[in-house]
Amino acid sequence: MQEVTVDKQQKKQIFLLRKYLNIFSILASKSHTLRSRLALWNALVILLTLTVLGIIVYQTVSYVLIQSLDNRLRDQAAKLQAQTLASSNRPYNTAFFQQLVRGDTINEFATNSIYIKLFDKDTSHLIAFSPYLSQVALPLPHSDFVAAQHSQQVLTSWVDKNGNEVHTLTLGLRDKQQHLVVIAQISQSLQVVKQVQNILFPAIVIHSIIAAFIAYAFIFWLTSYELRPLKILITTMHNLSSQHLQTRLQTGKAVQEIRLLTDTFNRMMERLEASFVLQRNFVTDVSHELRTPLTAIQGLVDILLLDNDLKEDDRRDLKQINAEVKRLSRLVGNLLTTTRAETGTLPQPFSNGVQFVELDLLVVEVARQLRFFNQQSTLEIQDLQQISVPGDVDLLKQLLLNLTENALTHAGQPCTVKLSLTLAHALPPQLASTAHSEQHDWAVLSVCDTGPGIDPDDLPHIFERYYRAKHASKRSNTGSGLGLSIARLIAEAHFGSIIVETEPGKGSCFHVWLPTSIPDNIDISPFQ
Repeated sequence: MQEVTVDKQQKKQIFLLRKYLNIFSILASKSHTLRSRLALWNALVILLTLTVLGIIVYQTVSYVLIQSLDNRLRDQAAKLQAQTLASSNRPYNTAFFQQLVRGDTINEFATNSIYIKLFDKDTSHLIAFSPYLSQVALPLPHSDFVAAQHSQQVLTSWVDKNGNEVHTLTLGLRDKQQHLVVIAQISQSLQVVKQVQNILFPAIVIHSIIAAFIAYAFIFWLTSYELRPLKILITTMHNLSSQHLQTRLQTGKAVQEIRLLTDTFNRMMERLEASFVLQRNFVTDVSHELRTPLTAIQGLVDILLLDNDLKEDDRRDLKQINAEVKRLSRLVGNLLTTTRAETGTLPQPFSNGVQFVELDLLVVEVARQLRFFNQQSTLEIQDLQQISVPGDVDLLKQLLLNLTENALTHAGQPCTVKLSLTLAHALPPQLASTAHSEQHDWAVLSVCDTGPGIDPDDLPHIFERYYRAKHASKRSNTGSGLGLSIARLIAEAHFGSIIVETEPGKGSCFHVWLPTSIPDNIDISPFQ
């Protein structure tokens, strides 16, 4: 008869092991980077492998120790049976039984933790027990007693309330005539086995976890090393723009998958570059081709307007045609400017050396040119100081035209647009950290309107190419979304900046800050 019990300590250890495995699996599933996820999954696989191997080692060692113990019980039973047979000519009295339970002699090099108890073959009363057994705690079950009477050996496992386990072997000792002499119960504690198990299981768990962490650190470093080409590819794609389409990556000694990905990226870049070059060439060619007929049409319209005999209706239609031709000319110019900017060749205001532009005269010229741009709006010149700045007159005129037309177009009707030019000796706080903040004199060219202002959601994007505010697009369909972006390009090419002040319902002001001299830390020789 075998009693089966559950070891609470072992159950607790298995629970802890499952907990550690769950932690690793949760970390692996929630990791957001490829290298950490790969490292965690590899560490989890190693931990599972070591766990399975540890369980096998644990069970094997426990089985071998228990089998060794049970074999010792059987060897002791064989010795008792041999002693009984050897004493067949002696009376089986108390002295014989006491000698039988005395067991083998022991010394410092040999220990014997096997205990022997003898029971009466008829009444199952305890007759004798090992002298070094201080008390008797295990009974003799009736089923084991009956089985021993019928020449059977019964191996039983006992566990007390403290979890201590004992194996007992019950058998009947017979003489040479096979007459039953006495019932023997041989027992041995599994305390040594439990001690080995208590040491072995934590050692397996701890070393498995340590090995998993070491594997995680090593695999994390190894994965980082192997994924460096992928990180370079990600950084390149993140910084990709139309000015860097010639970028190509080297495959080097990367693994096959990384090389395939890099080759695919390079082929994609080649196709994108070819497409952008084709697009830029097309826009540039079209812009150049359109400028000549537009200039011719504008010239013919101007000649017709000089005729004093024109009817008023015809004159009004010609003025409308003239305004549309001018707008189309500016749109073509903006497209050409944008195309050149995408190739990095524009603007270059100092290609012919440093020339100074009288901004006050330029403001008057732009105001005269746009006085009839919007019949329902008023264009005024407020403060106008005589200030000259280094730069290109055509580019600065295009900057001022773009800002003024933008105000007249999108400020609403009726509105007032005011132009001003003043001199400042220090930059405002929002520009104090710029590269040219050491300049002392600045020309401030302002374009202010009394329109509805700029929506806060649109304000961060107004200088983006082709961006059009939602409310502005509802008021006017004539914009292309290029004017403000080109204005900023021109201002930056003159080492200046543009800042915007706006208040919903009250209007907006665009302030262009331009240095009155070339900054000392700027070398303009590459532009010439």
